[in-house]
Amino acid sequence: ARQSQDVRQKLIPAITKKLLGYQHHSGVIEKILKQYHKTQRRTATINADLKLKTNNHVKIEKI
Repeated sequence: ARQSQDVRQKLIPAITKKLLGYQHHSGVIEKILKQYHKTQRRTATINADLKLKTNNHVKIEKI
């Protein structure tokens, strides 16, 4: 929880301020970055647990 707060408070504003057109698209840009960070955390959690990882791979192959 603390790590995600740090990302929201430091990393995301640092990235968005360097992007062109930030003021115009800031809401969308921040939303995308937060979603990406959440996805990365979920992936790391799944890959850390062998049972979850195996289950996830089975689901992916069924699609």
